[in-house]
Amino acid sequence: MGINSFLTLAWGLLNTGAPQPVVIDHFTSGYVQGIRGEDIGLETAGAGVAGAATSDANREPRTPVIVAVLDTGVDATHPALQGALALPGFNAIDRSTDVRDTHGHGTHVSGIIAARAGPSGFRGVSPNAIIYPVKVVQTGPNGPARPQQTTGEAGTALTETVAAGIEAALDRGAQVIQLSLAWPASIRSKRVERALARARQNQVLVVASAGNDSTLARVDPCSYEEVLCVGAHGPDGAFTHFSNHGPMVDLLAPGLSILSLWPLSKSPTTFAGGSGFELRNGTSMAAPFVSGAVAELLSRGIPPREVRSRLLLGARAVRAESLFQSEVVERASPALAKPRKTLAFGNLDIGRALAMRPVPFLRLKEKHEREVLWDGKTPEISLPITLTNDWATATNIRVRVSGQTMSTRALRAGESFEFVARIPISLDHESSFFVSARIECDQAPAREVVIPVSVARPVSANAVPGEAIIYSIPGLIQTPERVIRSVKLARAGDSPEFVVLSDQPEGVLLQPVAVSGAGPDGAGPMRLFRAAQPVLVTGFRAEHLYQIERLPDQSYSSVWIRRDPKKPRPSTFFRRFSPDFQPVTGYELEPDVTNLPENFRFMPMNHALAPMWVSYGLLPAADRPPFDPWARREPNEVLPRIYFVHQNALRVVPTGKTEIPLALIADGRVLASSGESYLQRYTLLTITEGAISKREELSLPGYRMLIGARFGEVLDLRSKRDPSDPSHRFEGSVQSTVVTTPSTPGSLRISNLAGRGQSWDRELVRPSVLDSLISVPGVYQEALGVGFFIEGQYDLWFAPATGEPMISTSMNRYSYLPSMVFSRGWFPLALRGQNQAELPALYSPASLANGNRSEVLVFDRANQRIRRPVRFRFAAGKDCMPVGNLVRAPDAPASLAFFCGDSLVLVAARE
Repeated sequence: MGINSFLTLAWGLLNTGAPQPVVIDHFTSGYVQGIRGEDIGLETAGAGVAGAATSDANREPRTPVIVAVLDTGVDATHPALQGALALPGFNAIDRSTDVRDTHGHGTHVSGIIAARAGPSGFRGVSPNAIIYPVKVVQTGPNGPARPQQTTGEAGTALTETVAAGIEAALDRGAQVIQLSLAWPASIRSKRVERALARARQNQVLVVASAGNDSTLARVDPCSYEEVLCVGAHGPDGAFTHFSNHGPMVDLLAPGLSILSLWPLSKSPTTFAGGSGFELRNGTSMAAPFVSGAVAELLSRGIPPREVRSRLLLGARAVRAESLFQSEVVERASPALAKPRKTLAFGNLDIGRALAMRPVPFLRLKEKHEREVLWDGKTPEISLPITLTNDWATATNIRVRVSGQTMSTRALRAGESFEFVARIPISLDHESSFFVSARIECDQAPAREVVIPVSVARPVSANAVPGEAIIYSIPGLIQTPERVIRSVKLARAGDSPEFVVLSDQPEGVLLQPVAVSGAGPDGAGPMRLFRAAQPVLVTGFRAEHLYQIERLPDQSYSSVWIRRDPKKPRPSTFFRRFSPDFQPVTGYELEPDVTNLPENFRFMPMNHALAPMWVSYGLLPAADRPPFDPWARREPNEVLPRIYFVHQNALRVVPTGKTEIPLALIADGRVLASSGESYLQRYTLLTITEGAISKREELSLPGYRMLIGARFGEVLDLRSKRDPSDPSHRFEGSVQSTVVTTPSTPGSLRISNLAGRGQSWDRELVRPSVLDSLISVPGVYQEALGVGFFIEGQYDLWFAPATGEPMISTSMNRYSYLPSMVFSRGWFPLALRGQNQAELPALYSPASLANGNRSEVLVFDRANQRIRRPVRFRFAAGKDCMPVGNLVRAPDAPASLAFFCGDSLVLVAARE
């Protein structure tokens, strides 16, 4: 391929119908068939603007337009950017003018907007755009992950840095601001809001990318009214498989296999045509096409207030079905079809935008998801709606919403019409849904829009769900910054316990909260909670407490993790307490020897209990052989070992020289491996008094490589009593340990490793070659067999025990900047149904990733769907704190717990 043919690879500028490659995973690839003309419409962009604006649109010379690119910086030495940069730029991270691009993302984005034509033949969207580089992140936002990819590059962007970058761009006189980055809407920044409001007042258009998680998840700055939110389409004009979607997304632009500039100091990884260029995927590549289009329209004299209206109303229809193909012989699990992706308008088309005649542009002011708090009693919610007109005057406006019609006589450009719609609601209604609105006026065709709505039930000292049980706790520590944590219990039948923590100058006060006395009705199944005398733990803060557990001997063990800036690894501390919560012993784990993993257990040791775990590390001092100058010393290597702590000393359990401990399983035994390659053998080790007392060889169907596997547990939903019996209680036993390993690309193999139930082995096959199964957060033994909740690359799936099709729901995943990914944990539980049967469910605790809402997702077999009922979605007020994990309930498998002032609020997981 000659160097002058680079422009032929830039299908976003000129789509000739050539297929474009798609990398699926490390083993396979596919392609999307191009359709001639499915590009940004530059070929027809010379036609000018119809009507009175025609002369302005075609005037020469065109005006340069400053586009501020807030990204990783730019390679100012690139030949294709000479004459296209406004330097010096601004580094919002260290407040300097150093905008060197050490990553490449910012250079790629800048090239899409404004690359100047050169020997390669490649050019950007607008030759009239001048890039003002603003560095706001050190490394680039994540592109779309390949289906088997589970980690990404780290990002460092913070909202304050982005706000500073927007302010600098406005100070510099930028007319367009380009943002190919995002953050969760739950950390909405007031400073960013002020900066965007200033941009709106100055008629500066802001463009942002929608995200690459194939979800409806709400992200900022995309969800702001003044921001043009851009998703990605392929060369076929359809949504790419990775693009976010929904009403928040205004436009789609090319975002698959996009050629643009790359720093000369960095080697390209996917483009073999020469240095200085690279192929990238993502909505990060789509957004700069729109920024370039905005610059081009502004340069042709179109007023800023019209540019947005022209681009949105002139958008082309999105193709319904993707033309993706793969040479892979797809072996997919049967799955119910997912809803088709939608957006507010369509595909970017500059030619159509230029040709638009002035018409009314009636749009909803709030394009983001509407968060509504509902008391759980009234049969409807109130939904305030604001309709704004952005262009020509409209008369006889009518808006039809949920059987209601609101009307007004006229709206001129810039005027708004506000009204309130009443939407029916019930406890069994989905917590997230869409409300359809039809907008009509005399001067333009009617338009259907959808309003995303999210409903939660408030939990506060003054607003408690009607079915909740409230326990007033006398004697609590009275300090403003209290936090509460639940105690991990040794037995499923134990009453729930908590600790309240309060930071003091010399340490942290730990106050146990346990049951004492009769329940609210004098004889209820759960008794009153009372606070005991607090205990001071010196040298720690509340944030250092990792876990506190009540042991079978009724003593307590706590784990504290504290970071020391002088040490490369955090230090781990064990603190033991007597049954009446008095300090007994303490031990600091040697961080240079090993680390404590999440799943550790206590084993009997000399009439006491010692914490035991499996981890990589060195031999501790107590197990190193004594110094002998004449003996050949074995090197102290970092190896997988079985560690335990006894008598304030770290020890290891001796294993055979060929045995490799892999994991500590549910029943306290250790899974170990020996042998090599296809001769691997697996053994279950019973540990007694710090030594191996029994070895049992494990038989697995077929060859399995369990090194690096994931281990989990089965929740047994098969109750041992008659569900029709009023005294029926959930048993909630852990049936066995399961092991999950990769199978064929993108699929998983999961097996019952060892347990009291029937053995089974099952392959979970991915539902599509463009998706991948990542992990199994919930395994359920039901009367009909074993069912699974499965986390995919983009969706959460449920594979029913009966072999019915897999069912999906959006995870609302946020992975744009991995350093800001807030872990969205899934905790399996059994939901007590109306017929007293236990249903497979997952609990998602409140976090920044899910808008700080606690919710329960449940598999609904009758309707073949995963439900997110309003009944189990809660928003804790400022005076309440979600406990974070599930606790035992009086008459259901589990409860969601909230700490409100001096009260504990428990909401049982039952319908």
